[in-house]
Amino acid sequence: MNALSRRCVVAVFAVMVIVPIAAASAAFAAPDRAHLAGSGGSGDTTEALAKLVITENGVEFKAADKSAFKPATDGQNLREGDTIRTDATGLAEIDYTDTSYTRLDVDTTFTIKKLTDEKGARQVQGSLDTGRTWNRTATLTESESFEQEGAGANAVVLGTVFLIQCDTPDHCAIIVFDHVVRYSGADNVTKELTTHAACDSKAGVLCTDPEILSISELASIQFAQDNLDRDLAERGLGEGRLRASAYPPSGNTVNIGGIVVSRGPSGSSLSGGIPFTGSSSQTGVHVGVGIALVLMGGALFVITKRRRQETFET
Repeated sequence: MNALSRRCVVAVFAVMVIVPIAAASAAFAAPDRAHLAGSGGSGDTTEALAKLVITENGVEFKAADKSAFKPATDGQNLREGDTIRTDATGLAEIDYTDTSYTRLDVDTTFTIKKLTDEKGARQVQGSLDTGRTWNRTATLTESESFEQEGAGANAVVLGTVFLIQCDTPDHCAIIVFDHVVRYSGADNVTKELTTHAACDSKAGVLCTDPEILSISELASIQFAQDNLDRDLAERGLGEGRLRASAYPPSGNTVNIGGIVVSRGPSGSSLSGGIPFTGSSSQTGVHVGVGIALVLMGGALFVITKRRRQETFET
């Protein structure tokens, strides 16, 4: 084997080993999230159970034992009873764990009503006064809980993706993007909302019947689309924004509890799923292996051709 052939063999070996390893490493690398412990929040130096992430300036904070708001600090810790408020430009996120969080839209006031982690049994309960939140949590154990209330209704989840919007303190609506939410009113009426279901609450009185939205209708909610993209890009969760095969005509809208949804045609289908947990890491591995195989085939072709030329010349 001459020097050229040996170099080709070395190149093939490098492609077979290095490319798949690099692809796997990039795909399975966990998002770089700050640890949730440390000082800050309401001034207590003990370990906090949530962390505030400021996405856009215009975020205020009120400690549980205070009456006035003050400018919030990116990365500060939050505890039970703390309130976060965004203005017309502010955007924020409350991280409970790497896979459980609440994102606040502009003009939103949100209070952490309960936040404990006794013996690993994490309990999270938030209260939305006005505004809009995007919520995602991984599958919970029997001893864990993730809840959010607004307008006299309470949403209890087992692991899901959902949006809540309150146009007034007495009127809120919820849309479930994946899995199941148990939605309870002040009159103890409970409705089980499944994937793509929407329901509103007026002073604790729930909708008569939940409405199931089509993919095209869900895709018309820009706030949801933006957060689905962020879930994938920042956390490796889900598959990004919804893609419908057909979109609703312009101007054809319906108001569901203050959430304006473009009313789409029936029969719209989805070209990409939205699992509530998991990641897209396998795709990166498959692509890396595929590239390695293509390059390896090309290198083997060059070696074979060169050896045939050498044989012919001799």
